[in-house]
Amino acid sequence: MKFTGATAVLLMWAAAAVAIAIPGEKTLPTWVLVACGTALPAIAAVHAAKKGERLGGREGLAWRIFAVGMVVMTPIYLAEFVGATEIEDILIAVSYALGGIAIITVPLPNAGPYQRLVASLDAAGLGLVVATGTFWVISGSELDTGGHAVWVMSDTAIMVMLGYVAVRRSQDRGVDWAFFWLIGGVGAYLGGVMISSISTTAYFIGHPADFAYFFGMGSFALATTASENRARQTRLILKPVRWVHVLAPYTMVVALTGVLIVHEAGEWGEDIAGSVLELGILTTILLVLVRQLAMIVEQRHKIELEQNGVIATVSHELRTPLTTVMGFLDLLEDWDKFSDEEKIEMVSMMRSQSHVMGRVVGDLVAVAREEIEQLDITRSSLSVDDLLRSAIELVPELQQTTLSVDVAPDIVLTADQDRMLQIITNYLSNATKYGSGHIDVVAFEEHDHTVIEVHDDGPGIPDIFRLVIWERFERGPQRQGSIPGSGIGLSVARGIARSHGGETQYRSSERLGGGCFSVHIPIHHQLLQQPERFEPAVPA
Repeated sequence: MKFTGATAVLLMWAAAAVAIAIPGEKTLPTWVLVACGTALPAIAAVHAAKKGERLGGREGLAWRIFAVGMVVMTPIYLAEFVGATEIEDILIAVSYALGGIAIITVPLPNAGPYQRLVASLDAAGLGLVVATGTFWVISGSELDTGGHAVWVMSDTAIMVMLGYVAVRRSQDRGVDWAFFWLIGGVGAYLGGVMISSISTTAYFIGHPADFAYFFGMGSFALATTASENRARQTRLILKPVRWVHVLAPYTMVVALTGVLIVHEAGEWGEDIAGSVLELGILTTILLVLVRQLAMIVEQRHKIELEQNGVIATVSHELRTPLTTVMGFLDLLEDWDKFSDEEKIEMVSMMRSQSHVMGRVVGDLVAVAREEIEQLDITRSSLSVDDLLRSAIELVPELQQTTLSVDVAPDIVLTADQDRMLQIITNYLSNATKYGSGHIDVVAFEEHDHTVIEVHDDGPGIPDIFRLVIWERFERGPQRQGSIPGSGIGLSVARGIARSHGGETQYRSSERLGGGCFSVHIPIHHQLLQQPERFEPAVPA
């Protein structure tokens, strides 16, 4: 049989159980217990450190913090043996603190930084509330002697924190056996404290409470050897509200507030000023809870509306070009009946509409990456004149406008061809949607940057929206407008520009009185020798 960490834990459990079962304070059993009590947290520390190194990231950090806590626990039995009880209490307190830090450090699978922060705060808040409530319950009882109340409070709080984090993690990875053993270990320590506090004899090494303490230390060691379940991938849609998860943190606050009311009820009215102050505090707590719940419902409703709106607008933008392509494809059965000019026009329209669908899908993919400003860029020297000509051919709506192109002679742009086409076609498409029929495209060099501007004669963008229009799914003054749009084109454009080391800007157009969107790309002189010439985007 292969000798593993789990095997060592089981052997030490058995040895400790036999030593504890021997009545009285015997020398050999005591040494056995000191040795096992030192070895078990040492095993846990070694395996936790290895686990942290293997997992890496926040989860690895949490296990490394836990390993430090186990190192601190290692000399506890030795301190008890030599009578250094004050040092023993300090070591236990430090190990508890490190355990709490490790718990709130543990990440949640498939969660963003703010979700992790909220979960950590919830866990810490629940632990604090439970610790306070536990102290109120045991105050004045047999457990409130010899410092036992502090350990009962700590164990109960850590158990609740572990349970909360375990439940949250289990949603994406099933039962987490490491947390199962950790909860069992803390529960065993809680049981040991309670046995020791109600016992008629003072604690000594080999006391019946050691059955629970050694089970707890062994459980901590087994937690470090448990295998990890991989997090399941979640779908990027909103799930039904699980109100148990939403209300759990607030339920404990309400319960603690109720305890406070009961506790103060007997003295209510004796001190008028104090009673008014307590009533104000309790009323404020209630209002904060109700407000928080209302904000949760409102925020979720807002997210659902935005999600439905994005789906609707994207579907609308895809439906028109898809219908056009399908209509022309249906005509292929009578292909021979059409003239060459008609065939070229149909192929041109299908290609143009397929580019529209490609832009929409490409924008969605780019936004979903969440790292759009770190896109892979393939730079080459491009003729700005050819770049603009190709972009114009990809936006058939420009045929219904008066378009002017003003490009300074021999301007060359060093950039990714396809990415720059995304930016310019987005600007041109927006100009056709929101303008009134006149569009000016201007390109020039300024301060070691190549600048391309698209001016329109539309209403422009109000000042209050000029910063937010670059955010994902933000449509500025067109949030409730009748003009369809996904609200992701400009955020993609800014991400592409920044991945080139450049920037996008908006200002009022001094040429046409509407809006002016521009992109500024740094000039890379080492690539300027031979500008690339474009093939036409559609048949001439």
